[in-house]
Amino acid sequence: KHQDPISSLQFENIKVQDVQGLLQSMLDATATIIPQPDVNGLIISDKSYNIKAAMRIIQELDKTGLHETVQVLRLENADATDVAELFKSLIEDKQPTNPLARLLGKKAESKLSYFSASTKVIAEERTNSLILLGTKDSIDKIVLFIKNHIDTSLRREDVDSPLHVFEL
Repeated sequence: KHQDPISSLQFENIKVQDVQGLLQSMLDATATIIPQPDVNGLIISDKSYNIKAAMRIIQELDKTGLHETVQVLRLENADATDVAELFKSLIEDKQPTNPLARLLGKKAESKLSYFSASTKVIAEERTNSLILLGTKDSIDKIVLFIKNHIDTSLRREDVDSPLHVFEL
């Protein structure tokens, strides 16, 4: 019988109790997570690709701490990697265009940006989900935008279209 690998993970900026529920949602239902509060770590037993994907996301969270909100958004119609790349291009910090600002090392402040530059969007390809990190308001804007404009079905029942799709 194939045995699942076991991995351990220690945190620097987040508490094991804060991340345990999020981690459980990313792993299989058969996974075992044993918290070790005395060393602020976890022992995880699951399939290796599940552990690797979860550890990549948790380590990203551990870089900044959980001072912000974390939300997992499972996509139905869009590809998580494509959506994450789209948002990275929309919310990346713009370099200053003013030569004096560039010389002084000041960042350009755009008041026209709808999405907060401090928000992180991480793609989880295995579950076709996005992990959103940021303030509650900025995450709510992104979720609303994705649900209304990106993760939508190409077919609309309420519109008469000259195109007809027959699935084989």
